[in-house]
Amino acid sequence: MPALGYRQLYVLLLGLIAVFLLDVAPVPSQESIQISGEITLMRKNHIRFCVDKAENHYMCLYTFEGTNHSKGTSSFMDHAAVSDCIFADVVERTGPIQGYATMSREEGSAILKWSGYWTTVYSADGSSLMQFEGSFNIVKGTGQYANIEGTGTFEGKMTGPFVQVMEWQGEYSIRK
Repeated sequence: MPALGYRQLYVLLLGLIAVFLLDVAPVPSQESIQISGEITLMRKNHIRFCVDKAENHYMCLYTFEGTNHSKGTSSFMDHAAVSDCIFADVVERTGPIQGYATMSREEGSAILKWSGYWTTVYSADGSSLMQFEGSFNIVKGTGQYANIEGTGTFEGKMTGPFVQVMEWQGEYSIRK
């Protein structure tokens, strides 16, 4: 086989580059949308399992239901129904928490997987303030939210024995 000249090598290289560029599927553009809101939830059910009474160590499963109110420029899931399932492993009402939340509206829903930390602070008068914070990933959507993906953070507190309020912020995009 005869050796290729510079011109032939140049044409071959350009051809290979063209094949590569034409063969690779373009990456669809995804606009990231900033979102935030406030969710008020009421405890519906709970199960507590005592691990060690002397240490006040409990495993807990809670379900909460409520409503999201969007804040900021995006109306993402404004007035959506929210269902939240919480698993907690707490000592003295402090410890890691995790769960799933579903936000639902007529046009679709989004499922969030989250994790965080629950802290209870006791005051001198014996009262307590229960606070929590963490992060979430949007793992699935339906309807207009099909192919959704996103992340964010949250923080909140118990405002009564059965009520929690949380502020959240993040971003999402819809895969094309």
